Amino acid sequence: MFEIIMGLIGIIVLFVMLIVVGIGIAVGVAAGLTATGLLGLGVISSSILVGLRTGKPSHGIRAFLLQCGVAAGIPSGLFGAGLAELFLGTGIGWPIYAVGAAIGALTGIAVALIADANWRWIHSRVLRKLAMINSRRLKPNR
Repeated sequence: MFEIIMGLIGIIVLFVMLIVVGIGIAVGVAAGLTATGLLGLGVISSSILVGLRTGKPSHGIRAFLLQCGVAAGIPSGLFGAGLAELFLGTGIGWPIYAVGAAIGALTGIAVALIADANWRWIHSRVLRKLAMINSRRLKPNR
């Protein structure tokens, strides 16, 4: 009889632990999604503010690309450093993660600047093409 009661108490404690762990996971996911949303809103709003303050939308687009590049580069660098630590077994510890984050941020900035240069090139080509089309329409027929 004592074993049955202890078994029931063990099952009840197990269910309570599972419920508490589930609540903890749900709260963690909600906090992560909230932080991601706030980061996204911060990036977008600061890029809009840069564009409005300078009076040039291209500056806002450049700020957006740079912020997205850094925001994506840091976790990528951390992940790459983690893989290097795992497979190479350097045993260095946290400095490799700091270096990985820095390299990821710099790589993100480089990719953002390349994307910005491509955007500017495409924008200039489209403007030239539109100017050429408009100039043909405005010429009188002879």
